[in-house]
Amino acid sequence: MSQAVLDNAPTPRRDRSLAVVGAFLLVSLGIHVGGFWALGEGASRSRPAPKRPVEMVMVEVVKPPPLVVGMTMSSTTSAGSFAAPVGNTAYGRTGPTAKDPKDVKGYSAPKYAPIYQVDSEPTVASEVKIPYPEEARRAGVEGTVTLSITINHEGKVVAVKILKGPGYGLNEAARDAIRRFRFKPAIKGGEPVSTEMKYSYTFLLD
Repeated sequence: MSQAVLDNAPTPRRDRSLAVVGAFLLVSLGIHVGGFWALGEGASRSRPAPKRPVEMVMVEVVKPPPLVVGMTMSSTTSAGSFAAPVGNTAYGRTGPTAKDPKDVKGYSAPKYAPIYQVDSEPTVASEVKIPYPEEARRAGVEGTVTLSITINHEGKVVAVKILKGPGYGLNEAARDAIRRFRFKPAIKGGEPVSTEMKYSYTFLLD
């Protein structure tokens, strides 16, 4: 009876050992599985997001037309009765072809000469008669208006200045009338020139 008890006693110990070993294996397996999962999750998080493809857009470049070198005739300034170029020269490339020299006309400003230097003074080609100013007529005023006039190379009066006169509207009437006169221009060296001279306009009552 005692022998039977001694033979069966170790059985519960082996069962406990097996249970401990099984539990250890399960814990170890869980640790390994958790480690692999953590590594995979970290790798997926650190992987960069895929880049979007870049679209290439073709742009057509339009070149401006080439600039041409030359003098612009609009670049002039008035000085007295003649115009002089001030040199607003364009910049850039020259034209592809040059003009024939015989087709190119040089620009020359109208010449001016003082009245005492001309060979022949201006003379009246056509004059204008204007109505007698009513103010002067009522006052019975007659008289002569002296004017300083500038006549260009075409015989046109381009500037008028009243020097003296009797007034009563006669001065202004003479100034307006002389602007409509036409002259034969002054001549110097065989060419017409602009000049300045005095002119007297006389008013007489009928």
